[in-house]
Amino acid sequence: PVLDWNDPAALTELMRGVRSAAREHKAILLRVDPEPSPDDKVLQDTLRQAGFVSLWQNFTAWNRTQYELRLLLDRSEEEIWKSLRRTLRQDINASKRQGVTLDTEVRHHDATRFCKLMAGLEDVKNAIHHQSQYYQTVYEEVLRTGGLLVKACYAETIIAVMLLAFVGGRCWA
Repeated sequence: PVLDWNDPAALTELMRGVRSAAREHKAILLRVDPEPSPDDKVLQDTLRQAGFVSLWQNFTAWNRTQYELRLLLDRSEEEIWKSLRRTLRQDINASKRQGVTLDTEVRHHDATRFCKLMAGLEDVKNAIHHQSQYYQTVYEEVLRTGGLLVKACYAETIIAVMLLAFVGGRCWA
């Protein structure tokens, strides 16, 4: 849920519901996503006081795949581009020259491809495996609530996908 972390009453109510749901489902782990920034000491302290503990590793089989790239969109496109690693900019430019294109039109076969690519990513990253229905639900819900599907295509084949969900002035990909 989207939450004002500075609202103690809302946080208390959320944690009551979280504990109840965790007991009902016999949960052993609750993932906070997006995870708090290392710089956000207030949020980290709030979560710790609510009973959360940090995992000892940033990447383990308990975690979903980590963010590959985070961008703050508080600068111009040119400034953001210049802030990317040189090798990443080179890779992006090379992919354009090699014919990789971006597409946002939703087609009937996209959900199946999205699910297959996400399952493949879990394998590569040694992350928790979800059933296909999980990704199908994520796909449908994000698009139903105004999200955006971005596909990287090469020779008319979808080679990468990203779902963008817009919530409360933020965008999760």
